[in-house]
Amino acid sequence: FTPNPNDYALVKRVYGYDAATTSNGGANQIVSIVGGPDQFPNQTSGTPMFSYWYDSDGDPSTPNILWGDNIVTDGVLSQAEANNLTAITNQDILDNIKIITVNITGVSRQQYRGEYYETNIQTDVSVTRNTSISVSFVSGHVYWDKNVNGNYDGAGEPGLQNFKVRLNTGELAITDANGLWSFALIPDRYAASCSPIVGYSATTDLSFDFDIDDIDIDLTTDINMKKFFGFKTTPTATIAGFAFIDSNGSHLWDPDSTEVKLPDAIISTYNSSAITLDGNPTDSSYGTYNLTINADETTYVWVTPPMGYSAYGIDTILGGLYISDTADYCDILNFSSFGIYLDSGKTKYIAAALVKATGNPPHIEVIKPNGGEIYLIGKTNEINVKVYDYEDTLNIDKLMFFYSIDAGENWIHIEDITPSIPADSIFRYTWIPDTLINGSTICLVKVGVLDTDYWTVYDKSDDYFTLVDEGGFKSMFFTREKVDSISDETMFIISKGISPDSVLPYYCSINISDTMGIVADSFIKSGGNSSTTGTEFYTQNSEYAEYVTKKRYPYADTIYEGTWNFYLTGIVDDDTTNHKFYEIEVYKRDSLGSLPSETLLFSTMIPATYNSLLHSPLGNAEAVDTILVTTNAFSMDRSNRLYFKIFWSGSYSNTSDFGHIQFHFDSDARSIIILPPKS
Repeated sequence: FTPNPNDYALVKRVYGYDAATTSNGGANQIVSIVGGPDQFPNQTSGTPMFSYWYDSDGDPSTPNILWGDNIVTDGVLSQAEANNLTAITNQDILDNIKIITVNITGVSRQQYRGEYYETNIQTDVSVTRNTSISVSFVSGHVYWDKNVNGNYDGAGEPGLQNFKVRLNTGELAITDANGLWSFALIPDRYAASCSPIVGYSATTDLSFDFDIDDIDIDLTTDINMKKFFGFKTTPTATIAGFAFIDSNGSHLWDPDSTEVKLPDAIISTYNSSAITLDGNPTDSSYGTYNLTINADETTYVWVTPPMGYSAYGIDTILGGLYISDTADYCDILNFSSFGIYLDSGKTKYIAAALVKATGNPPHIEVIKPNGGEIYLIGKTNEINVKVYDYEDTLNIDKLMFFYSIDAGENWIHIEDITPSIPADSIFRYTWIPDTLINGSTICLVKVGVLDTDYWTVYDKSDDYFTLVDEGGFKSMFFTREKVDSISDETMFIISKGISPDSVLPYYCSINISDTMGIVADSFIKSGGNSSTTGTEFYTQNSEYAEYVTKKRYPYADTIYEGTWNFYLTGIVDDDTTNHKFYEIEVYKRDSLGSLPSETLLFSTMIPATYNSLLHSPLGNAEAVDTILVTTNAFSMDRSNRLYFKIFWSGSYSNTSDFGHIQFHFDSDARSIIILPPKS
């Protein structure tokens, strides 16, 4: 139930094989709902929830057909075509449905400025009927980086046990006695993140991306991946004490008053926490805690009170107990937190003063980031929360902001603020994530509110958002497989004047790197050194080579403004006066690669599509053509694919046994954000 009067319940009905239908043992039922669910009061507008793509001829090289796309056959359901949808009663079509496109409109639970906001989501679901799904076994490790060089150096650096490794799909593995973690995964791109524990500090990034095709992968031996995840040992120290009800409002423990210790308060740091003990109030351990932290580094510590209480102060004196302790640094930051620096083996005793709440608790809801957003490290982002009270006047003492890069396993404090209450009760906090932190695809935000009645209430993001360096993920992932609109033949360069039997088209997939994408169209001539000089390079249409990214890559809402860097290497003849030029066009298409969806992002041949262009031609022999194109930002659907067309002019000759044209893409720090898919 939500307050939105336009919410509907979706009823699931399953159609399929009915064993009792006929005397011969069963029959398939007909799928009768394709437009679903009916819109009130009529079905004359809107997008169907499900659209069906089927194979009409059994030829995998031809595009699938969209059911109902029969007025203007363009791969898209027009409103008229959607209104005319009928049930699929042809059994052959039912058996050959390959892809189902799901269109969903989500509506906000609460009003925002008097309106219920809608979010539209579209995704393609492949039908794997009678198809075996390839599953690969993937293993990695967490190890002791003894020489603290950020690399795995072999057997002298043993594995570390009981570290948690998560994927962006939500799957979790815990390292074994050898520091190994493993997953069984279907082909896709994944992000792995490791949660640090007390006594260790990371020497490598705490997250990285990897690809799964159809083979098992051992990341502990992969030249690019084996460095993840490295940790160095760190000495530890201790903070100890208790929580108590501060009945006289002094913020200090007074053992001679009516003040009593309190269980179930949580004392937390970034990567550890302890709860004050429950039990018999006459027991000396009642309400106490003992927490191990990393020594020799400044640690932020905060108090999360039990429901019905709020933190009211931090007592580092513990009056009347006269406990002897020392700390190189201990600074009370506010009512609920403090910063501390302890040498190895030291103990600091600290008490948390709490006060009992009165009246009714407020309500808090994280609005943004709440799942799916892309936030840039070192750049201005926004955290939005709504705070409201159903019965009482809203009076807020402070808001407390935290974030996590490992799905909420550990939390990092951002800031506490004392805000003024906006008219719409939406608090907009400007957040610039620290440039020293690691990026992740499984990030969450948590916000707490403390009101004047001493209630402390928290909420966190409903789903993960992504936090990346301002350069983003700059990899391009190009397909080796046939796509719906372009066959692999356009990905190879064919030598003119030589029979097809004497050439070997060779496609170089990608350079396994998180900083670049490389593809190469190549051929190796037969006959060894007796190569034919002067052979020109040609594609299928003798005009340009065409490259397409894999489905789901890129996976982003936006390609940010900045410079696209292209490096194209070609073998040309020795005519130094006949310089050769490459030209670049970049398009986006939908996930099916359908031509009607194609949109030109920019072309080096159309000045109106870019802000500036630096273009250097090829000279002689093997040379590099550098093209730097500065563009504005481009909006992207999460299913879009990028298409690159590489044009050339002049005569390209082969002067050796190996001829090629290589396309190398990267970007500057502000141009593109390309992300792995979100589960």
